[in-house]
Amino acid sequence: MTSPTIASSSARVRRRGLLGLLCRFGAGPPAAAQSPALNVVHRLEHREADGRTTVIIRGTVTPTFTVYKLERPGRLVVDLANSTVKGYDDPVEAETWAVGLITASRHLDDRSAVARVTIGFRRAASYQVRAVGPAVWVEITAAERPPAARPAPSADDAKARALRREAESLVGR
Repeated sequence: MTSPTIASSSARVRRRGLLGLLCRFGAGPPAAAQSPALNVVHRLEHREADGRTTVIIRGTVTPTFTVYKLERPGRLVVDLANSTVKGYDDPVEAETWAVGLITASRHLDDRSAVARVTIGFRRAASYQVRAVGPAVWVEITAAERPPAARPAPSADDAKARALRREAESLVGR
């Protein structure tokens, strides 16, 4: 009869031997145990067309993110997991029809790294978010359309007004 300490130590040896064989033939630790590359958010861009603002959050790797909308004040929050922010200490002033300020911050602790991008709304809006390669594209559409822009008066308009005034003054004599 073997003693319990000898049996348990031989089981440990067998487990170590099995692990050694797996490592020798190219099987390493499970993929979940390997830490993925840190995403570095390095650029925030914004564009406006027809009352729709597109915010592009550029990183270094394909992002994993969570998006949620908050009210009072209206804003959209994009949290990028396993990410940090480089070069954005001050807010970006988009000042479009739909978007006011865009801020980026990082939240780090010993368990996680999260980059947070907050997009402030200037008015009620809807949004769509999608990943495109290492970037996150956020399209914000204001609920109300922007007012139609008035064309700037041209020199021809000024000449026409002057001729009309002159004609009216001649008729009035």
